[in-house]
Amino acid sequence: MVTMLHNYLTFKGYDIPLNQEVTYEDSGEVSPWAAEAVTSLGNAGVLNGFAEGMLYPVQSANRAELAQIFMDFLRLVAGA
Repeated sequence: MVTMLHNYLTFKGYDIPLNQEVTYEDSGEVSPWAAEAVTSLGNAGVLNGFAEGMLYPVQSANRAELAQIFMDFLRLVAGA
């Protein structure tokens, strides 16, 4: 999903801001084809991860987590 959102921003020509530099303890578990999108949207504040510095990329996201990602994505697009 994060790759899809990143590809949309790229296709539409949005500049993806570097609002923060995030690192996730389990970033090695992110699939190589999704790594750029995860880093980019994490740094833009769209993908926040969990309090303990984990992203849990191999687990399914629940509805609330997906809703938060979409809300942060819409805020990013609306502010661009």
